Formats: sequence, structure tokens, C-alpha cells
Amino acid sequence: MVFYVIAAQRGKGDENDSKRIAEDALRNSGRPLGTVYPVKVDKSKFKIGTLDQLMELNETLVKVDSTLDSTCKKMEKIARETATNDTFVEVPDKGKVNPFEYVKTFQWENRKYTQGKSLLEIAASINDRMKMIDNDIKKIQDELTEARNNHAQLVKKDGNNFLTQDISGAIYGSAKNIDPRKYFVETIGSEMFATVIVVVHKLHIQKFKSLYEKVLPWSTEGNFGAVPRSDVSLGIEDNDGNQLWRIVVIKDKLQEYLTEGRKQGLVLRPFVYDAEGYKKEIQQITELENKANLLKTQLAQKSLYAFSELLIALLHLKVLRAFIDGVLRFGIPPQFFIGIVEANKGCEKGVLASLNEKFDDKTLAGMYGNSGKDDGAGDIGHDDFFSFVSIPLTSPLGI
Repeated sequence: MVFYVIAAQRGKGDENDSKRIAEDALRNSGRPLGTVYPVKVDKSKFKIGTLDQLMELNETLVKVDSTLDSTCKKMEKIARETATNDTFVEVPDKGKVNPFEYVKTFQWENRKYTQGKSLLEIAASINDRMKMIDNDIKKIQDELTEARNNHAQLVKKDGNNFLTQDISGAIYGSAKNIDPRKYFVETIGSEMFATVIVVVHKLHIQKFKSLYEKVLPWSTEGNFGAVPRSDVSLGIEDNDGNQLWRIVVIKDKLQEYLTEGRKQGLVLRPFVYDAEGYKKEIQQITELENKANLLKTQLAQKSLYAFSELLIALLHLKVLRAFIDGVLRFGIPPQFFIGIVEANKGCEKGVLASLNEKFDDKTLAGMYGNSGKDDGAGDIGHDDFFSFVSIPLTSPLGI
């Protein structure tokens, strides 16, 4: 589907005449080119202002339109990715309606965008609402990203066995069978030694026992790396036969031992036993998971309403642009027709050409036509000039 918000008038004809001409233009073919939906708005209530104000505002609103359109698309994309419900538009006295039905049955909401204000004030209200909604959603997204990042930092490395996964869960999960003071030197206040866990396959235990003491050979000064005969099995084995063994290493030699031991094929994990710290970490992980889930739910709910509010704002902005452009094109009092045209599939160019022909002012015929620049809306570009005002509508995303 392709939609255009149009403002059109031929000669001195009134709004109803222009509506009939637009409808005839879309029927003037072997098959219908599209459908015209009149916009319900009392143009006489707008405070038009001066010609200079209109021209300046018209240029400004083109930029606001572009930003609002992209923001509306962004909210719809977020809603589709996070929410389980379909997008909707919340309409007074009607409730939730399908976005396309809202476009087709659009009427100006005076309670939301009061026509008693100046056109500049209405435009500013639309722009401010867009910024507020975008900032609200961005805040939730930032909080969600922060919660996920913090969670990722705390969550231990996962894997199929001890060779690739974090071993903390296995050790603390077996706490009932392990006396910390027997296996982990830091629990007895040692400042000279450090605990190192070695992942050893059950078929390579003897090789490990003969190797770990020799990783850093004894020096003539009596320095060494691993404490001799400090190897003890923790009695923990994964499904692939990998076991966890504890050795004790001189703390001052720890980094050197880890580097050299890994070069010699040992799978070494320095480990500081802290059961209370582990419990707090698990609690933090749970809290961050709950926070992330809550924020994701909030994002889903708020993005649906954000899309609704932004599509409402976008339609009002486009109608406002059509009105301003119509006044600049056709003059005052504003007797031109404002409507939303839905082009049938494959008929986009035909719709524009037929409307252009029907509303053709012969005195300006040489000025009409397509610039050749495509902005993705039925080959109509921003530099095109037609016998009617045409503003593409590309939101919702399904259009």
C-alpha cells in the first residue's frame, strides 16, 4: 500500500467539487487506481498567520516530518520485536484500531492538538511530543542495555565440560562434600600460597602428577612453583571424564606458573574460595535477570503506545503540512480539499498522473511533472511539482 496526503482545488471550486474530481481521477481507468479518504478537519479553525510565517514554517516542517517519520518507524520496529500484541492506534471514543484503518478514517483530534493555537504552536507541540516519547523509550532501552551488560559480566562462561565452562558452579555446588579448609589455602589465611584448580582427564592423571611439580624447576636458591605432593582430587567429574584437582602454588610465582604450565599442556584455573561472595553474585545475577525482564516488558508495552502516539502525531503533521502548502498554493479562505489517497498496488504513478491531469491549471502546465528523484514513495520526489499538494506517507512499515 502507498498513501499520499493531498490538498487539491481546481479553479474556484469548493471542497466538495475537489473531492469529486479526486474520486473521478482514480476511477478514470480500465481499473480503479486507488481510493480517496476525506480528512475530517475544520480548516476555518486554523490560525493562518502571515505569508512569511507560513513559508518559514513550511520549510521547517519538512525536516520535522522526516525525523518524526523515522522515529515512528523505529518505534514500530521495537514494538514488533518486543511485543506479543499487534500494533494499534488508540483513538478517542473508539479505543484501539488498526493503524491502516486509522489512516483511512483520520480526523483531527482537537483535544490533542488544539486548532485554537497558532500553526507554529501546533507544530511545536507535535515536535515536543515526539522528543518526549523518543527520550522515554531511549531511557528504557539504555537501562535494559545496562542491565544486560552487567548480567553478562557476572554470568560465568558456559560450556559442555570443565575444559570450556566456568568451574565455580561445580565447586560450590559440591560444597557439602568439600571441606574448604582442607582444599583451599586462602580459607586458612595463607598469604604465601595460592590455590590452583587443574582440569585433568581421568585417563591422564598420572601424566598430570608427574608434570605439575616440574613446570617451574627448583632453583639453586630453593625457589619453586608448585608445592610438591599438593595435588588433591576434589571428587568432581564432568560427563566427559574431566576431573577437578587442586594444587598449591607459591603466590609470588603464580602468573609465571600459569603461563608456563599452560604452555606444557596443563588446564589451570586460579581459584579463590568465597562461598558467600558466590551466593551474592548469584543473587545479583537473578536480580539483573528480573530487572531485564521487567524492562523488556515495559519496553514492549510502552513502544506500542509510543508508536500509537507517534503515528497520530505524524498524521496530524502531514495534514498540517498539506493545509499550509494548500494555503500557499490555493490562497485563502481555504476552500481546497484535504484527503488521504491510497494507491492500489502497481498504480502509484498512475494515481499521481491522473490527479495531476484532473487538477491541471493550464496556466501552469509547463511547471508540472516528476523530477526523476525517487524518495521511495511511488516515484514522487521532494522536488516534484504537481497541480495538487502531495505528501507521501510511508508509516506504518507495512505501507
